[in-house]
Amino acid sequence: YATKPSGWSKMYAYVYTGDGATAKNNAAWPGVEMTAMAAADSCAKAGTYKYEVPDLGEGTYRVIFSNGSGSQMPGASQPGFEFSGKVSWDGSSASLTAITCTATPPVIKTADITFSATADLKTGE
Repeated sequence: YATKPSGWSKMYAYVYTGDGATAKNNAAWPGVEMTAMAAADSCAKAGTYKYEVPDLGEGTYRVIFSNGSGSQMPGASQPGFEFSGKVSWDGSSASLTAITCTATPPVIKTADITFSATADLKTGE
């Protein structure tokens, strides 16, 4: 999850593990365009940007956020933010924050139901 910095029209996440010959990434630079959430979920409010990180195997995961055309965080030639689990970026800090998402129990709607029955009992039957 991330808050888009002011002045950025788009938001991308470039996620990678390893370096050199062992490096794996989610896509070529600038990464994958993040999705602005239309509605809040159990982790973040509407308007926050979201990206589901693919499984890149074992190793240290890092992310670089960018606008796709020059601006990025961390800066050029800097390693990406290291992370594991669910994290968020506030759009300006030099680090990520681990987040705990609260599960929202499902809403179960109930209805009033009325049963009526009649019985006609006769002796010996």
